[in-house]
Amino acid sequence: SLEYAVQKWGPKLLVVMGESHSSVIDNAFQQIAGDKPPSTAQNAILSRVMVSTLRAGEQVKASPSLTSAGKDTLMRKLAVELNALYTIEQLLTSPIIAKAVKEDGLELHAAVLDCTSGKVNFIGEHPMQAEILGA
Repeated sequence: SLEYAVQKWGPKLLVVMGESHSSVIDNAFQQIAGDKPPSTAQNAILSRVMVSTLRAGEQVKASPSLTSAGKDTLMRKLAVELNALYTIEQLLTSPIIAKAVKEDGLELHAAVLDCTSGKVNFIGEHPMQAEILGA
């Protein structure tokens, strides 16, 4: 587990990486569009990304200047980024991870792997990390 690794080796950086062409994100968008219910195993995974998918959809729909295809591409990109940041939020709920960030200098960064080029786009630390740790 990450908690074990943080305690044992004291890393200074953890990167939470999303995948640009994530089939899980695609399945989440299909669920929003009314696709057939997923299996129990799929539902457990989809429920973790559904929040990010819904947020991305809301943000992009508010942008009237994009084409339909542009909105679709931007929604998927944003959903992957939001999911990586949401994962960081979940990691920060761990007392072990939170302590390492506060006291030991551990940095948690989000990134997205572009599956078509192999390049990694670093998003950086969670913009509300201080607030999350203070809560």
